[in-house]
Amino acid sequence: MKVAKIADKILISMYKRFIETGERCSCAEKIVSDFPEYSPHLIYAALDMLCLDNFLSVLYANDEPTEISLNVQAMQRCDENTLLKRGYNFLKELRDWL
Repeated sequence: MKVAKIADKILISMYKRFIETGERCSCAEKIVSDFPEYSPHLIYAALDMLCLDNFLSVLYANDEPTEISLNVQAMQRCDENTLLKRGYNFLKELRDWL
């Protein structure tokens, strides 16, 4: 699987956790345990990608991520994607009625 797809899954997972509990921060072990089907080095690469895109803030210790925080830009991106999906589904339903 491509690292970009893993990054999307991590971002969505963290956003859902934020919506449900209000938590913006997580630890690397929690994220690795949330995705046992992927090796830790792929997850760390995805975290690096999200950090470079300014969607996450990542604190490192001994060259490994320790604390991960969801940025406002990530929340905006997830909200926009949700609105786009709702709009698309509405238009699709409207077209089916006509």
